[in-house]
Amino acid sequence: MSFNQPVNLLNEKELNQFLAKIVYSDEEVDFFDTSDFRDISFVKNNKDKISKAMVYQWVKTRMRKFLKEESPDGHEPLWLRSCYEQG
Repeated sequence: MSFNQPVNLLNEKELNQFLAKIVYSDEEVDFFDTSDFRDISFVKNNKDKISKAMVYQWVKTRMRKFLKEESPDGHEPLWLRSCYEQG
C-alpha cells in the first residue's frame, strides 16, 4: 500500500493496513497474546515491539473515534486533521 494511493479509511481492513504502514513502516507487525505479558522477562525483552503495538492501537482507536464522530476535538494528530480536511 502506497501513501500516494487513496485509502478508504471507513473500511476496517484498509484502515488497519494504512495505520500499520505509518507505525511499522516496512517492519513486520507483531501480535501478542495476553498470556505473553505474564512473563516479565518477555516484556523486558520485547519492550520496543510492545511499545509500537501500543502506539498502533492508540492511533487506531483515536482514528476510529475521529472518523465516527466527524468532529475534531483538537487532540487528534495534525496529519489526521489534514487528511480529514483534504477529504
